[in-house]
Amino acid sequence: MKKTLLIVLILLIQGCSSIPLSTMWKMRNFDENSFTQIEPRYIRMKVRTDKPMDVDNDSIKLKFGFEGKTEKQEEILGLELIATDKKNISHFFSDDTQEYSYTFRLKPESIMAMQKVQRSPLVHKKKREGKASFSASWNFGEKTPTQYTISIDLQLDPTNGYFTLIDEYYFDFDKLQKES
Repeated sequence: MKKTLLIVLILLIQGCSSIPLSTMWKMRNFDENSFTQIEPRYIRMKVRTDKPMDVDNDSIKLKFGFEGKTEKQEEILGLELIATDKKNISHFFSDDTQEYSYTFRLKPESIMAMQKVQRSPLVHKKKREGKASFSASWNFGEKTPTQYTISIDLQLDPTNGYFTLIDEYYFDFDKLQKES
């Protein structure tokens, strides 16, 4: 049975304690102008874990939504895996650990969909009331552990590099299943 996880949603429900203050500070001025200036072909998402994951490449999605008083626009963008890596992490006071990373980029059809959202009149309205939303989801395969630590980094511009959205959040799927 594949486990469908809405990672960002679950993490946000658990609280913002895993979102670094540096990320909150960096994103404080992010607005519609910042959003429309993103070059979609450079968007990257990197998932780092302490255990190897079995990821279903076709299930990886980013969802952007904008909602005004009377209008709503939503796009689901597919991602593709472009790199994996494994590193040894040395710790001064504890045992060394492994870090597994998975880097994704927007699929070509998702680049076009993102550009469509960036040109949308709803995004460009100066006096709008409403909200914006963002979520990420993917399916993990059978071999994925049920307990692991996860970090999620996002790159919107290669000159600025990655910034951390979620930092070392401990995820326990068994516990979540028991609570549901």
